Amino acid sequence: MSFERILYRCFVIVISSAVIGCSPTQYMPQFNEATLEIKRNEIASQIERTPQDIQEEPDLVLSRIYSRLEPHAKTACLENGEKWLESSCSSWTLNVVDDENFNAYITPAGDITFHSEVFKYTKSDDEVAFILAHEMSHHILNHGMEDIVNSEIMGATTGLLSGILVGAIAAGLGVSDAVLDDVIEDAVEDGYASGREAGRLTYSVDQESEADRLGLKLINLAGYDELAARQVILFIGADSTELRSGQSSSHPSGPERLAAFDSYSNGTSSGQNSLIGCVSGDCVNGDGSYNWADGRKYVGHWMDDKVHGRGAYSLADGTTFVGQFKAGQISGQGVFESANGHKYVGEFQNSKRHGWGTYTWPDGKKYVGEFKDDEEHGEGSLTYPDGRIFRGQWANGKFLTQ
Repeated sequence: MSFERILYRCFVIVISSAVIGCSPTQYMPQFNEATLEIKRNEIASQIERTPQDIQEEPDLVLSRIYSRLEPHAKTACLENGEKWLESSCSSWTLNVVDDENFNAYITPAGDITFHSEVFKYTKSDDEVAFILAHEMSHHILNHGMEDIVNSEIMGATTGLLSGILVGAIAAGLGVSDAVLDDVIEDAVEDGYASGREAGRLTYSVDQESEADRLGLKLINLAGYDELAARQVILFIGADSTELRSGQSSSHPSGPERLAAFDSYSNGTSSGQNSLIGCVSGDCVNGDGSYNWADGRKYVGHWMDDKVHGRGAYSLADGTTFVGQFKAGQISGQGVFESANGHKYVGEFQNSKRHGWGTYTWPDGKKYVGEFKDDEEHGEGSLTYPDGRIFRGQWANGKFLTQ
């Protein structure tokens, strides 16, 4: 490769980077590393899904879901009229193709294609509805046309600047006119190609996040369960567990997308907790409060991203535990009370009753004694409401002898 060729390639790279740096601020919300670490841990803790046999024709599933989403999507499309003419909001077409990749996409004309693999891994209409609403949102928000325009603008800008600067430097080096023309032509062509690709990627993460936000709004308007839909975000997130998306990324990272989804859901569902995630304090190493999307809450101490030390944990149904935690497990002294009246006061190990404690049933029956792996085991006494008492040895939940 000639010196002139090497020189202009270097400048193409520099100019492309400069143009990208001047792009608009991303729509994607920004989150601190502690929040993203928590989201990454939640994604990693999910049980791995396995493909299931398709129980219902995908075309019928999509048709049913589309009929609920379509009126709300059309309204949103018309409200976005500064980008689209009314005629383009009339309908969307749906297609299913046999493909083993979990994917769905939409064309600028509004043709939505689902791969059959989507229906093997999704668990509910709510999950499919969010995927469909996300693709419809790309069209409503005119992302296909934005891609074309942004790519052309950045391609033309990068190509022009590459040609001017590389040509000026080559001329200063005293190259012949014939070589100079070739160098400038090559610089413009390569700069245009590099700029077009950079322009497409610069906006893609932003667009994905924007489509998630509108898609979430659409499924709420159509009456789908956003907490069930959130499960597909967790599933998809396993494919990208880096904390943040890179400059060449086409989609947000899994932790970013989950954090953004939770932040968007705050304002769209009156039935959900007002905040999800680490809502106060330090939920990595310190004292902090954390809310899960399914209604669970924890207030207490954390160490290395896990509940550790004294804290209070509750479920959406009213079940509570107050006591000691160790590395994410209930361990030490504590008080457990279920929503239906069961209560245990005593020692725990690895989230099981283990050691000495008192267990009371809703009907008034009470056991006082030793436990092992969540069952009565060792010395203990069982008192019935009518006054009968059984004292003696227990093994694996069964009374042996007085």
